[in-house]
Amino acid sequence: MLSRFTFAVSLLASVVAPILAGAAECPTLDGAEKLELLAHARTCDESMALFQDCSYGAGGDVGLGDEVVKKCERDFLTKLNGWQRQVYDRKQARCARKYENERGSMYRSFEAFCSAILAQKYAHRFSNKTQHEPKAEQPAN
Repeated sequence: MLSRFTFAVSLLASVVAPILAGAAECPTLDGAEKLELLAHARTCDESMALFQDCSYGAGGDVGLGDEVVKKCERDFLTKLNGWQRQVYDRKQARCARKYENERGSMYRSFEAFCSAILAQKYAHRFSNKTQHEPKAEQPAN
């Protein structure tokens, strides 16, 4: 139960903190331009940073989050085996269901951030897996 609480607090902090601290850093206030910025982001991390800076804290974040998920999935989706893909899809479905019984547009924002954060974590985990696999340590003499 504590881990659910910890996750909820960290998710809330990841959504609210950028809204309060970074809203002034978004290069535009126009919704279509925000989507275009995310679509042209070079990396998953860049798109997530823009998402955090440009988020609404409301239902408008769904489209922004979808762009981040697409950008991040590009880095890893084809590298997942069947079982890993099923796990990822289940976790994404959980993000979609997590706040389904909650009213208010801020919960749509929470769902969007949940999905985007998950995709970013998978991108970090799988994107360079074949290039940066840790080497076995040599036993100490």
